Amino acid sequence: MTDIIFVLKNFIMTLVLVYLMQFKVGGVSLESRFDQWIKKSEISHHSRVAAAGAALFIEESASQVKMKAQSLWSSQTSSAPQRSSEKASK
Repeated sequence: MTDIIFVLKNFIMTLVLVYLMQFKVGGVSLESRFDQWIKKSEISHHSRVAAAGAALFIEESASQVKMKAQSLWSSQTSSAPQRSSEKASK
């Protein structure tokens, strides 16, 4: 029973918060002001830079793994016919 009360209480609090964020001050809603403040904050800037660095790291790592796998595959396929011809001659 306490779980249902917890969910209902949080649902009501969320509705109240969403309602309050729609109030306009100076022709701009509080939600818009908060959104702009978050986008311009230093923390947001650092988060974007870190995410861009992580994405670049993943892209470069995937590229290196792909190149290594291709080189291993090509060396395996180029040596495979030689091995079968060596077995046939023996």
